[in-house]
Amino acid sequence: MNDDNLVEIQNLEVVFESKDSTITAVDNINLNIPKNSIVGIVGESGSGKSTTALSILNLIPDPGVVKNGSVYFNSQNILTMEEIDLRKIRGKEISMIFQDPRASLNPSITIGTQISEILETHSGLSRKEAENEVIPLLTSIGLPDPKRILKSYSFQLSGGMCQRIMLAMAVSLKPQLLIADEPTSNLDTTLQAAILQKIRELKNLYGITVILITHDMGVIAQMADYVAVMYKGIIVEMSNTIDLFKNPRHPYTKGLLDAIPRIDDYEKKLYSFAPIDDHDDNIKSDTCPFIPRCKFKTELCKKSLKPALKFIEENHSVACFHPLEIN
Repeated sequence: MNDDNLVEIQNLEVVFESKDSTITAVDNINLNIPKNSIVGIVGESGSGKSTTALSILNLIPDPGVVKNGSVYFNSQNILTMEEIDLRKIRGKEISMIFQDPRASLNPSITIGTQISEILETHSGLSRKEAENEVIPLLTSIGLPDPKRILKSYSFQLSGGMCQRIMLAMAVSLKPQLLIADEPTSNLDTTLQAAILQKIRELKNLYGITVILITHDMGVIAQMADYVAVMYKGIIVEMSNTIDLFKNPRHPYTKGLLDAIPRIDDYEKKLYSFAPIDDHDDNIKSDTCPFIPRCKFKTELCKKSLKPALKFIEENHSVACFHPLEIN
């Protein structure tokens, strides 16, 4: 494992099996997460972003199965660790915040008690010591009247407050890795900006590495140092953020960027992907999954196996037989 990376995902394959079918959610991907960076994973719903993130914690829900691959965190393979050892890492070394904060908070326990229990469990603090840490923690993430909030229940608070509380809980133990899965999708624009700014501040303050999962290219542009673009379980493009936005090389990435409204070009026609017919027998499972939507496809694409993710220039890799030309 490279000393510059906190996480290395190698040949990861995750499937969901039933009696009638097997769906590959993550298809043999490789991804490195450099230390003290923000890595964005972007793609539409169903692309495998969240499944990849849950694999890092070895929390794939049934009937999901990690069929192949490794996930190294600080040179330890998460996927082969005993459950008792994983519990020491989850929450303390690796934290995660989800799209719906209310689903992650216990509505029958006060916010103060929930945060205190985390500190007691992982830090060895007494109940009194843990309670004394809660108010400064809530204050640090910008919550007004923290004394009232710690005595409140999640259903008594707004969605924005609950998301800030989840963020406070996630960073309370100063983890090495924070996974943020669509942390702003249910919030209004003002709260989105506040949450993203707070994530960046905490990252800089504590030296936390962040994996940011989103479908919003605007969030990626604002936050990420590096980007992995996923489509139907595979990574189709990886690059630093500036190069990706300046010169997208995969047709899917180009389409995502062309679908963003521009305030400086109000006459621009937004790009729209063609719909997919998943029942089309002419679409082979072992070829490039983007073929049905790609206007650059050739006979080579149709007859070949899925293209491998390859470097086409320094720090920029693409899984495509016909990468787009540099602008």
